[in-house]
Amino acid sequence: MGAARNDRVKALFTRLLIGEFTVGAVALIIVEFFPRQLIGIFGAANESQAYTDFAIKAFRTYLCPMALATVNKGTFIYLQSVGKALASTLISMVREVIFGVGFALLLPLWFGLDGVLYSMPVSDLLTFIIAAFVIAATYRQLSASASLPVKEEMKAASVAGDALTDRIVVIGRSYGAGGRTIAQKVANALNVPYYDSQLLAKAAQESGLSMKYLESQDEQSISILTIYQSIGFGTKDYVPLEQKAAQAQREIIEKIAAEGPCVIVGRRADLILRDKAKLLSVFICASEESRIRHVMEREHMTEKEARQRVAKADRERAAYYNQASSAKWGEPGNYDLCVNTDHLTMDAAAQLIVNAVKQ
Repeated sequence: MGAARNDRVKALFTRLLIGEFTVGAVALIIVEFFPRQLIGIFGAANESQAYTDFAIKAFRTYLCPMALATVNKGTFIYLQSVGKALASTLISMVREVIFGVGFALLLPLWFGLDGVLYSMPVSDLLTFIIAAFVIAATYRQLSASASLPVKEEMKAASVAGDALTDRIVVIGRSYGAGGRTIAQKVANALNVPYYDSQLLAKAAQESGLSMKYLESQDEQSISILTIYQSIGFGTKDYVPLEQKAAQAQREIIEKIAAEGPCVIVGRRADLILRDKAKLLSVFICASEESRIRHVMEREHMTEKEARQRVAKADRERAAYYNQASSAKWGEPGNYDLCVNTDHLTMDAAAQLIVNAVKQ
């Protein structure tokens, strides 16, 4: 859902409904054909015949809508999982309170004690009718948007004409030094695509991982919590979720690099493409005080807030970069060109990089 892969959401919803109905159907067969054995589990073997007869009747009547009940539950669960908690709660309350309690109180007025037994089948049948409308509406919604066009944020900067270089420019940057702005100017000057947050959108689309999850992992060190988030845990295909997120970004970076020259910001692109493409690796930095002033102006922060933001962002970017290689983030020897923006405008810094690319 987070990756806007509604075709997969639809397929999973179908599997959920089939699974729920199958479980309910099996339970229904057991209840209807083996009620005496079930009653025996609860110690009724030595009870009177009248007790046993009524218990069998109660089991068969009260639980006869099992297949419908499980589909109802599956629908409630699905609504919750896609963020429709209010709708899920309302339908559940209708089933449990309005129908469940209401019919248990009303039906005995006409059917006596049997009315209590009839209350559950009637409640589940009416709830299933409501759920059927929800299911049908859900399928229409998912089918209509199963093949969504690529979102705007997934697109790279438009390119008109031929690129002015055959190289891929990868840009690392310390927080607040103007790296993103400079990278965009370089891409425009060289007439090549620019990739930054678009990488996350593309990785989400390709991998099926949520965009929000990829953003939470973007250029940050491994959280201890992610060790316990995994895919296929306990199987030979076990992959930690953090590793899958990193792999998704790696594959997208390799894919766009194979398409031709471009500018890529961050995401360890220089390490990923080191032996796979013609690179110019650049690091953009500035003094801490200069970056703090820039962040204060750009994000309307106090000096204390800006200082904390700069320190935290640099720490996370360094940890993210260093955990995948022996190379050190920001170490001048790891880059072809280091640009300090303390005494350069964004335009001048971009032109410096463009000149280096052309030479």
